[in-house]
Order: sequence, then structure tokens, then C-alpha cells
Amino acid sequence: MDDFALKKRHTYGSVLIDMETRKIIDLIESRELDEVTKWLKKFKNIKIFNRDGSYTYAKAISQSHPNAIQISDYFHLVKNLCDYLKEYLMRKLPKLLEIDGFFYEGKISINQSLIKTKYQYDNEWELIERIKKMHADGNNYSSIGKIFNLQYRTIKRYLNMSQEEIENQKNKVILI
Repeated sequence: MDDFALKKRHTYGSVLIDMETRKIIDLIESRELDEVTKWLKKFKNIKIFNRDGSYTYAKAISQSHPNAIQISDYFHLVKNLCDYLKEYLMRKLPKLLEIDGFFYEGKISINQSLIKTKYQYDNEWELIERIKKMHADGNNYSSIGKIFNLQYRTIKRYLNMSQEEIENQKNKVILI
């Protein structure tokens, strides 16, 4: 059981497919709870449902077939696993690894080159140059912010700095 777009982002329908024959059993032009529940009650003999992660479908199946087994479909199961794994890795990995392209076609791409946290740079300009390089390599503000523990505004300010301003940062001398 899954949904499909009649008009993308506007109108959706529901489809019921036989898992063994892979043939369409029935279609309705809705994915609303009441309509899906009423529709499913027509098919009394179904014991197992393979469905997407939709709360509406889970509730409709529970209401129409309370003893049926519900199985999450493979695509959504793997997608959710990848999302949770990415979240976990971003939280638990030390900020020493640069992660590029996170989950491109289901693979994790990790660049093993070590990077420093913002506190390990000798000068602010080194940090600015590193952030500019990472952004040029396709990293977004959010991923750069997570790596260096910087806010969006700081990253934006660094990225908008001219080469002259960076050179001025290089020439700063701190007197104690």
C-alpha cells in the first residue's frame, strides 16, 4: 500500500498492490484517513500489509484490519536508517573528520583528511580560508557550522570577507 501523486504537491491517491503478483488491486483518489479506512474494509481477506511510513495508512489499517500485520516497506526503512545513522555520526564522531556529501546514493563518503576545530587554528585567517575552501567544495552553511561549532551569521561573514580583509587579519599582531 502506497500513495501516488495525481497532481504533485496538491492531490494524492492511494494504491493497493498484491505483494506476490505485483499487480494493482485497487486505486482511490485520496489518502484521507476516513476514506482509506472505508476503502480497506472492502478487502476482508488481507492479513499482511506492506506500507510506507504514513501515519494515516497505519491508523487506517489498524481500524479496518486490527489483527493484520503491518510491515514497513524496504525503501522507507533503509531511508530512515540512513537518516538516523547520519544524525548519530554527526553527533558522535569527533570533529576531526571532514564529512563530504554525507549520503550520496546510499553511501557515506568520508574524507579522511584531518581538520582542526576553530580553537586549534593559530590565526583567525587560517580558519576563514578553511571555511571558504569547504564552501567552495560544496559544503553548506549548516555542515560547516556543525564541524566548527559556528553560527550561520559568523560563517556568512567569513564567506563574504574580501581577500584584502583576510590579509588584514593575517597582519594583526596581538600585544599583551
